[in-house]
Amino acid sequence: MEIRHMQYLVTIAEYRSITRAAEALYISQPSLSHCVGKAEKELGARLFDRSTSPMTLTYAGETFVNLARQILSLDQTMQQEFRDISRNMKGRLRIGMPNERATFMLPEIIPRFSREYPKIDLQVTTGSRYTLFKARDQGRIDFVIVPFLGGDPDYTLVPLAKEDLLFVAKKGTIPSELLVRPGHIDISRTGHLKYVLLRHDHAIRHHVDALFAGAGIQPEVALEAPSNLTKLRLVAAGTGVGIVPRMTLLFGHCIDEIDVFSIGSDTDIWDIPAIFRRGTYIGTVERRFIEIAAETYHAAVQRIFHTDVGM
Repeated sequence: MEIRHMQYLVTIAEYRSITRAAEALYISQPSLSHCVGKAEKELGARLFDRSTSPMTLTYAGETFVNLARQILSLDQTMQQEFRDISRNMKGRLRIGMPNERATFMLPEIIPRFSREYPKIDLQVTTGSRYTLFKARDQGRIDFVIVPFLGGDPDYTLVPLAKEDLLFVAKKGTIPSELLVRPGHIDISRTGHLKYVLLRHDHAIRHHVDALFAGAGIQPEVALEAPSNLTKLRLVAAGTGVGIVPRMTLLFGHCIDEIDVFSIGSDTDIWDIPAIFRRGTYIGTVERRFIEIAAETYHAAVQRIFHTDVGM
C-alpha cells in the first residue's frame, strides 16, 4: 500500500466522512471510495462501518489507523533526516498556530521563510489549542506554536519567545490605590472590577483564571470575547478591564485609548515555544522556521510598540 493511500484512509477516519475527507484532500469522492475498497480487499477486512452516520471505524479499521499513523510518522522522520543528510532542501513543513497568533505572525514569517526555502511546501493549520494538539498527536502537523502552560513528558519544546501579559483598562479609569507602584497593578485589589475575558477554549483564559485564584479574587465577568483583539476594543470602549498578551497591543490600533500596566511588582510572562511530539526529528528546516518566527516576533515588538508600560 502506498504511503499516500494510508494518509487518505487516516483522513477519512478523522473526518468520519468520505465526502468531507475528499474535500480536505482535494481529490474526487469516487477516487477516495475506490481507495477504500482497494485497501479493504488488500487487507481482507472492512475498515469502515458505513451503516452509521457519521461512519465509524471497525475493529480492523482502528488497528489499521493506529499502525498507519505510526508508519506515516516514521516516513515523515525519514524524509526530514535524509533531507538534512543530502542538503536537498525539498519537502514539506506542516505547522499549527492559533488563529489570532497566525494572523499576526505569518505575514511577517512566510515571505522570509519562502525566500530561504523556496522548495519547501509550507502548510499551515489554524484553530484552537485543542484542535492543534489533536492534529499534532495524530501526525497531521509537525509542530505547533502556542503559549505553553506547563510541563508535559509527551512533548519536546524548542524556545521561541517570552511574552508578557498586560493589564489594560480604558484610559484614566484605574485609581492609584490599585497600583503596587506606577505602572504596576495589584491584581488582588481588582476583585470589584468587571473583566472582559476570553472563552474557556483559549489558553490565556486558563492562565488568567489561575492568576485570579492565586490573588484570591473572583471578579465579575462583563463579557466573554472570542479573541484578544475584540477584548482589547471592548476594554477601550469601557466595557471592562482585561488581560492581554503584548502581541495584541501591537495590532490593536487603540493604544491611545487605553492604559497599560504590568501585573504585580514585576510582570507576568509566559513562554511561547514550538511544541513537538517527543521523539520527533527536528531538522534544519524546522529549526530555521522557528528562528525566523522568533526574529520577526522580536522585531515587531521593537518596531511597532516600543513604549513604557504605565499610566
